[in-house]
Amino acid sequence: MKHNPALDGVRGLAISLVLLFHFFGWRGGWIGVDVFFCLSGYLITSILRSEIEASGRIDFRRFYWRRFVRLAPALFLVSAALLAWSRFSSHGAAIRSSVWVAILYLQNWAAPLGLAGRDLSMGHTWSLSTEEQFYLLWPLLLPLVIRSRRPLLLLGWAIVLMMTAKAIAAIDGVSDWWLIYSLPLRPVGLIVGCWIAFAPIKLWRFAWAPALLGLVLMALSVGQQGDVLAAFGASCLAAVLILGAPPGFAIWPLRYLGRISYGLYLYHWPIVVLGDGHASRWALLALSLIAAALSFEFIEKPCLRLKGAGLRSTARMRLSVDCK
Repeated sequence: MKHNPALDGVRGLAISLVLLFHFFGWRGGWIGVDVFFCLSGYLITSILRSEIEASGRIDFRRFYWRRFVRLAPALFLVSAALLAWSRFSSHGAAIRSSVWVAILYLQNWAAPLGLAGRDLSMGHTWSLSTEEQFYLLWPLLLPLVIRSRRPLLLLGWAIVLMMTAKAIAAIDGVSDWWLIYSLPLRPVGLIVGCWIAFAPIKLWRFAWAPALLGLVLMALSVGQQGDVLAAFGASCLAAVLILGAPPGFAIWPLRYLGRISYGLYLYHWPIVVLGDGHASRWALLALSLIAAALSFEFIEKPCLRLKGAGLRSTARMRLSVDCK
């Protein structure tokens, strides 16, 4: 899949919204997570679809190895830092529990299962856990969706099913945890992203996309994460931005912010939790940006060179699919 710099800018916008939410309390900033979900579903599905169409199969070992190399180095770094910090903290046991739950990608289930105690230093990794749990299933289901010959219809029904289940859960008065963090009800953005990866349209360029963005953000900022339609609305906004991706989103600052967004997402919240009361929010934000940039340049980028290593001479687990 050809790299589109404007999509880095969309990712930069998403992390900016999250930072506004966590550092300065802007209530609409939660939308950034749904933008991430939608962009991830679109990119991963597009890549896997191209692989299936080219070779008739998915190389599962390659797929999961590439995700490990992309995600694990920064996650292990922040985890190691928090484990070291826990040695000097009065909440050391809770911090260590939160770290191990995050490493196992179970943070989105931590609250109902009582896994992470009182500590919230890795609580933000619920979204990463949701994604990884989704991608344990999606590469197995995608060939079946393609074979059905009606991927848009199937994915459309999946969106309707999730939204219906969420509406029923809200009417029944389930806890906000189920509406905000659970895999079955929240990540509609992932499915919307998968849907637009099959949409029979090319990437458009909407001159009015930034204006639309401003209007929709204003509308969504009055909503809450648990609202039935809020996450879906944010996901539709993300879909428009992905398909529109105005050239203005490819400007260097926003694009670079998007490139370091994964590390920035990982590092910023522990810095907020541990640094709150000891430094200003602006200082903590600057520290988060520096940590993410250093991590990207000296840890994540070098590790990305390992994406193809160790797989050339090993037997590959593949699933053949008739795409004709």
